[in-house]
Amino acid sequence: MAAEQMKFEDAMQELEEVTKKLEGGSLSLAESLTVYERGVELLTYCKKTLDHAQLRLQELTDKAKGDPHDESGASGAVSAEN
Repeated sequence: MAAEQMKFEDAMQELEEVTKKLEGGSLSLAESLTVYERGVELLTYCKKTLDHAQLRLQELTDKAKGDPHDESGASGAVSAEN
């Protein structure tokens, strides 16, 4: 299954399994490369998901604090027409 179609928790669990397989040292070189490639795919997906969650949390925190740079992109600046 493509990493992008997985739940974050499932991707993390599979990434842990990949790490154990690679650390076990019982894989052939070809198998190690295949497993490592899957690990990179999972890691990229997990990092992207975490980065998105962190950004969303920051947006919500800023909004709760009344930061003028909310989700609408408005800067809160007074226009020159006033």
